[in-house]
Amino acid sequence: MNKIPIFGLFIAFILVLASVTLAIGDIDITSVDSKIGDPGSQVTFSVIVANTQPATTIPSVILTSSDLTFGSNTIIKPTISSISNLVNGIPQTVNFALTIPSKPAGTYTGTITAKESGNPTNEDTISYTLTINAKDIIEVQTYTDSNALELRVQSDDSKTKTFVLENKGSTTLAISSTIFSFNQDNFKDADDDLIQLSFTSDKTSLAPGQTTIVTLEVNTDQDIDIDTYSGLITITTS
Repeated sequence: MNKIPIFGLFIAFILVLASVTLAIGDIDITSVDSKIGDPGSQVTFSVIVANTQPATTIPSVILTSSDLTFGSNTIIKPTISSISNLVNGIPQTVNFALTIPSKPAGTYTGTITAKESGNPTNEDTISYTLTINAKDIIEVQTYTDSNALELRVQSDDSKTKTFVLENKGSTTLAISSTIFSFNQDNFKDADDDLIQLSFTSDKTSLAPGQTTIVTLEVNTDQDIDIDTYSGLITITTS
């Protein structure tokens, strides 16, 4: 008869301990800003996380993001730092950066999750957006002003050389021979003998992030003077 009250007290003691251990806080993502930018630029987001349970501290909160999507287009998820010691009444702000890739213009949506480390039931989520502006950007790979494309030819000769174009913007670009222009006066001698330049591409259009190989063909007149001829090739796309 004397053992029954002791057993009941023992069970009650364990239940009280369990309830105290679980009451360590409640995660709430208060806000996260949205951003707008051009391909190639870096934007910084700020997410604010609070603990709404009075008189508690959450030791560790892990923050993660999903990929951001716009239709079938995807931006790889950014990395977000964790939070330590989230005290009730003292929200913490975490900043994270994302470099905008060459993707189609539009508004991309992702989800941020804040989760207590070791307690996956204590979590909160919030959506956020990144809008990529419509921007035409095309770049020549390998060759620059300090590393010019060079060809050695003789008179009455023909040579070719290739280079790569990359669409670094957020719009689809039409590619044809008409997008290349240059000053013909830079490629002729005093007698108006010419060096003819022509361009062909393996693609007729470039989606954001795509590349194309362009072939430059050089044809020289029979009586062209032996000399060094140089000039700028301008690429204008839309």
